[in-house]
Amino acid sequence: MVGHIVGLGDRHGENIMLDVRSGEAVHVDFACMFDKGETLEVAERVRFRLTQNVVDGMGILGVDGPFRACCHGALRCQMKNKTAIMSVVETLLHDPLVEWMREHTKRHRATNPKQLIGRVSRRLDGFLDLYNLNNEKDALALGCEGQVSRLISHCSAIENLSEMYIWWMAWM
Repeated sequence: MVGHIVGLGDRHGENIMLDVRSGEAVHVDFACMFDKGETLEVAERVRFRLTQNVVDGMGILGVDGPFRACCHGALRCQMKNKTAIMSVVETLLHDPLVEWMREHTKRHRATNPKQLIGRVSRRLDGFLDLYNLNNEKDALALGCEGQVSRLISHCSAIENLSEMYIWWMAWM
């Protein structure tokens, strides 16, 4: 859920490691943040990796067990602490190492730092702004349960996974 809020992309198999001692997933390579994945030549269609193999690894309950409960808890905590999260995100405006601007974006999405931070704020307010063909914005904010349900449905949809860049390996 944190990755969804900050627009973390490029979540292929080499950027999600497994800690052999604890069994926890460890994310590496944070160069594709703030929806940068949506500006790639093959735009990323999903907010996080939820392929059939990932769901299968969750056991018999799939996404409807501890995964969904953890998503609700994480998102609820982030929404409750919006002010603290936004202050951290806003400090990145002044970080010379963060690449904010791109010369050209294929889909003409927001690339100015204040617009991107606004998108983080909207997500914390319950607006998903998921990729859709008409590039329409959500009209109404959703609660935690609604957001989690829509994200799970969107990120596991075959039609969205099939549009991902080939080396993202959506079949894994």
